Amino acid sequence: MSDRASDRAIFTRRLRAALRDLTVKYFGDEDETSWQAGGCWLLAEALRILLGGKLWAFVYERRGRPSIEHVVVRTSEGLYADAHGLQTKRELLRQFAADTDGRSVSYPLVRFSEKDQQRIMEEGGIGRIYCDTQMPFDAPQLAEELATRISASR
Repeated sequence: MSDRASDRAIFTRRLRAALRDLTVKYFGDEDETSWQAGGCWLLAEALRILLGGKLWAFVYERRGRPSIEHVVVRTSEGLYADAHGLQTKRELLRQFAADTDGRSVSYPLVRFSEKDQQRIMEEGGIGRIYCDTQMPFDAPQLAEELATRISASR
């Protein structure tokens, strides 16, 4: 995926259309907030399968333990992807602050290691992230559906 703004805009438009379609298909409405409120980890994993890269997360302290607020994928080009599309780090931070009414300004964005992911799965979810068992599909299935819908919209 190129860093060119026009390529990012095209991918973002296609991704958002695909997510709208999948939201209607699986949840029966067009409310896309599930991808930003709990389903972000699943989506980030699907986007990692499609785009490559590593998972990153916004973390905060809760009862003396780190908790996860939002998961994104960081591509090898240094762009970040979530339900809002492909963004620079600055765009992601601005969007995340808007999505959380500014309360997230101090949340650091850190690499979401496999060890961290395993701990979250064992504990059944921390913060606003829930485990993929609450979704009617897994990340590889979602990645395949996204790829099909994104390429079909060309």
